Amino acid sequence: MIDRVIVFCSPNDLSLTELCIASIRFWNKNIPVFLHKDQSRRSFDTSHIEKHFSVELCDSSNSSIGNPLSKLFYITRGADLKSKGERILILDSDTVMFGDLVSELAECQGDLAVSGNQDPSKEFTEKKYFSLDFFNQEEVTK
Repeated sequence: MIDRVIVFCSPNDLSLTELCIASIRFWNKNIPVFLHKDQSRRSFDTSHIEKHFSVELCDSSNSSIGNPLSKLFYITRGADLKSKGERILILDSDTVMFGDLVSELAECQGDLAVSGNQDPSKEFTEKKYFSLDFFNQEEVTK
């Protein structure tokens, strides 16, 4: 079982953050969701996301230093980490859920880490996911 979800966001990713949170809430209405805001470059307002999607801010949001490795530091030493045994799903703001991932992860035992493939080749994308040519057509038939 996942006890809560934490989404890392920065001011440049605000629209992605809202999409990420909306996709979580679409599939999981009641799971606690938290934002870890990286305000190291500038402050930004997430109050509309917090109110509309029932999201709280992490206590440690002020600890971000703008480094992508801050997530790793958070995972190992975050001020918001609770009791041992709590399962937390940590997401970057550019993640969108296309299914009930939280329930799927309930079936998994142990830790799980997933990382992306930046700028994957066309061959990689088509082998693993979908045809790029299909999405590059000017008009996709329904």
